[in-house]
Amino acid sequence: MNECVDLVRDKLTNRTGPPPKPEGFDCLEECILSKMGLLGEGKKFDTAKLAATMKDSYSGDWAPIKEVVMKKCEYAIKQTAPCEGYSIESLLKCFLRETYKNCPASLLTASDLCKDNKERMERCPSASPFCPIAGVDD
Repeated sequence: MNECVDLVRDKLTNRTGPPPKPEGFDCLEECILSKMGLLGEGKKFDTAKLAATMKDSYSGDWAPIKEVVMKKCEYAIKQTAPCEGYSIESLLKCFLRETYKNCPASLLTASDLCKDNKERMERCPSASPFCPIAGVDD
């Protein structure tokens, strides 16, 4: 992702009009998905490539929740199209929410913040988990 941001960094200051496009791409999202290896033929989002990437990312204690996250985010996955309305941000938000909500018990931090976060996400289906900044006191 940093590589894509670097391609537009100079165009970000004093900008007016539409978001800048990285050279060689139609939009920033296309660049990010491409660099992640998630675009297939015709610049279409490739769910098989996503599943393969998730298999590598969701390993060990995280492996059992991979299918849950894929299923819960199925709509976001099907709707993700670079440069067209439904964006990678929605997909990543879904992954973050569902991964957090389905955190394996062996890795779960038993704190009031985690409990409150899960309850808030149940009440507010579009909310992201609150992640405090390390080293900053409440």
